[in-house]
Amino acid sequence: MPSMCVNATLSFLADDGLYLNERPYSLKFEAPAGLRRSNILVEKHQQIIEDVRGLEKCPTLDENGFILVPLDTEMTYEDFEEEDRVRAVYLVEVAEMLQKLVGASRVQVFEYVVRKQDVNFPISTGKPYKYNQPTTMVHIDINKGWAKKLAKTLNHRIGQEVPSQNYKFYNIWRPLRGPVIDRPLALCDNSNLDLDNITTGDVVYQDFAVNNECMRYGEDQKWYYASNQTESEAWVFEQGDAKPETRHGVPHCSFEHPDSKNDDVPREAIEVRALAFFKD
Repeated sequence: MPSMCVNATLSFLADDGLYLNERPYSLKFEAPAGLRRSNILVEKHQQIIEDVRGLEKCPTLDENGFILVPLDTEMTYEDFEEEDRVRAVYLVEVAEMLQKLVGASRVQVFEYVVRKQDVNFPISTGKPYKYNQPTTMVHIDINKGWAKKLAKTLNHRIGQEVPSQNYKFYNIWRPLRGPVIDRPLALCDNSNLDLDNITTGDVVYQDFAVNNECMRYGEDQKWYYASNQTESEAWVFEQGDAKPETRHGVPHCSFEHPDSKNDDVPREAIEVRALAFFKD
């Protein structure tokens, strides 16, 4: 079966001189008087996004930084509203899957986010959404400096030292309902990223800040997605480590599929963030 591709619009960090003097940032709380909530300038580009369905050789973790895997669960759709159930069942299932997939000695799941697309998205209603919404801007969750800090912090919380300096962060993204038509996840091959297009950004909360990475557009970028992704499939993709010599995490974002319709079922998904340790 031949592979299909779509021509869609992706949102990148603008190539602007502003970022020669300050880092991109966004505040996750009401901005104090005189301070902008964000200084991020967006630049939209048309991008060919390859559908992994029908590819003779599908992307892999080792070569491209991401892979589409089967992931069944004991959870029902309604169960994902119950945090205790998610932590007791789903996060355990994900940890076991990831440990087997990457051959880790230990997997530490530290966070999950449920995203349910509001019917008004991406138009703001002026009120907070009940759920997290799809992320529209290309980004990598963490940079290498933050990866090192986070690995240390997560283990200190459970009274342990970092068991190994050989570790990697992963994101596991799975629909709650399928098939996903609108706002599928797009992932960029991280094997040949132009590092000059990657800039550290700050996601600022009231009591802490996360260093992520924003990315500018590049003509050589290779993007992929999975058409009609079901709730029995999950993307597993790298989000980086602390080693300066290794590649960065996988840039990703949602995108408006050109074939989507107003009556498509709004996208709902759960993403799990995990830290995998490997023997030195």
